[in-house]
Amino acid sequence: FSPCPEGTQSDGYSLAAPAVVVLILGLVAAFPLVRRCRARREGRSAAAPARVDPTSTTLAPAAAEPAAAASAAPRGLDISFERLAVRLAHRTIVHECSGAIRRATVTAVMGPSGCGKTTFISALAGRARFDGRVLINGVKYDDGLAACGGAFALCPQEDVMYRNLTVGENVWLSATLRLGRPRAEVNAAVDAVLASMSLLHRRDAVVGDENVRGVSGGERKRTNVAMELVADPECLFIDEVTTGLDAAASKEVVTCLRRVAATRGITVASVLHQPRHEVFALFDELKLISRNGHMVYQGPPCDSA
Repeated sequence: FSPCPEGTQSDGYSLAAPAVVVLILGLVAAFPLVRRCRARREGRSAAAPARVDPTSTTLAPAAAEPAAAASAAPRGLDISFERLAVRLAHRTIVHECSGAIRRATVTAVMGPSGCGKTTFISALAGRARFDGRVLINGVKYDDGLAACGGAFALCPQEDVMYRNLTVGENVWLSATLRLGRPRAEVNAAVDAVLASMSLLHRRDAVVGDENVRGVSGGERKRTNVAMELVADPECLFIDEVTTGLDAAASKEVVTCLRRVAATRGITVASVLHQPRHEVFALFDELKLISRNGHMVYQGPPCDSA
C-alpha cells in the first residue's frame, strides 16, 4: 500500500485498499454457503408432498403414507408388570404383583392409607426403584415408563400451578414450555384440551388461592390434569384424582377422564380414595391393594364386591 502523497497532514497508510480486499474475501467465503442454502431449499421444495385435490376421493401417495402409518400405530400404551415389588431398606412397600393396564381405559388403584398406592404408580412411571419386569406394548423397560420420554405424564396430588394466572394461561404456559411448536399449533392444542376437560367456558377465570376467589376445586383439579394432557402423552397417571372434591365435582372429573381415554386412546390410571358408588362405577378396571402391599384384586369394579 502506498503512503499518502506529499503535502498531506497524515503520515499513515490509506485504509481503502484493505477494506476492499476484506470485502472481496468475505464474498468469496460466503459464495459456497449461499449455494448450499439454495440447494437445500430446492431439495425441500422437491420433497414436499403434493397437494390433495379436494374434489378427488383418492389420496396422493405422499398423503396416503402418513394416514396408513397412523392407522397402523394406535395411540395408548399397554402396560404389563410381572413380580413388581418396591422395597426399602427395612420393609417392603409393594409386594410382588403381576397384572396389566390396558390402553384406552381408566383404571382405579385403591386400598387403605399407607398401603402403597402412590408407590405402585410411581414405580410404573419410573419415579421409584423397583424389582421385577415392566413391559410396555410387549417391550421390556428396566426403568418403567421413564424410558419412554414424553410418552407418559404424572399428575401429583397437590394442584401445582400459578394461582394468579387464568385457567387458559396455565394450560398455555405448560404447552409452550413442553411442546416446542409454533404458536398457532400450541393455541389449537390448548383449545382442544380445554374442550375435552369442559373448561372452555372458564379459560379466562383466575385460578385463585386463599386470598383471591377463583375457580372451584373440581375446576382446579381439571386444570391440573389439562396441564399434563396438553403435552400429548400416551399414558396419564393421577395421584388422588378425587381427594378433596364433592360428589358432583368428582363425577365430572372422572367423566372427563373417560372421554379423554376414549377419544384419544390414551391409558389412564389413578389412585382413588373413598369414592361414591356412581364415581366408582365409571372406572373400567380396578387394582385393589391390601394394607400390607399385596395386590388382592384386579378386574372390573362391578365384580369386586
